[in-house]
Amino acid sequence: MVERVVFSRGPFWSCAMDGSCLNFKYLLRFEKHYGQMTNGSLCVTRAMQLELAQNWGIRATVLYDQPPEFFCPTSLQEKRKIK
Repeated sequence: MVERVVFSRGPFWSCAMDGSCLNFKYLLRFEKHYGQMTNGSLCVTRAMQLELAQNWGIRATVLYDQPPEFFCPTSLQEKRKIK
């Protein structure tokens, strides 16, 4: 059995994820066409980079989502001060 996910954002956006909706198919083609025309694309994982390259024809640069160095685990003493 195929599970269906439905988006509801008004009459134009009401589409099924299985691709049975004509609007959904149009939106996928629109996004694929204009996505390939970008000057640059970013993604946060190598898996997404591979997905974009294989299925969308989009070359993307991986920009790993990492916290800055000043974010670090809170020490036990600092935790006690907060309470």
